[in-house]
Amino acid sequence: MTCTLHNDHFDDSCEECKNEYMLLKGLVKSDNSVFLIDGNPQTQTNVIKYKEFSEEKAKILYQKLFLYYVTRTETESDASKRAKKIIKIQCLKRGISPWDWLA
Repeated sequence: MTCTLHNDHFDDSCEECKNEYMLLKGLVKSDNSVFLIDGNPQTQTNVIKYKEFSEEKAKILYQKLFLYYVTRTETESDASKRAKKIIKIQCLKRGISPWDWLA
């Protein structure tokens, strides 16, 4: 099952795109719930809107953000604070408790 209208991206307002995305992620839709193929229930908002955000990905993102803000003529401490703040926001959006190194 693929959406014939949106070949280059997933459109959140398109039902075919949503179904294709869930299928790619290994999800099965049943009534109003979304289940992983192994049967564990997940809420639709957590499954569809956000990608997995592991500690390894957070560290890579921190490095990239830190370098970005340092090159914008900020001090290293300000760049670190801004990068950590962005990662904390991403954790809150996903319902993940921030890691100790973000404190």
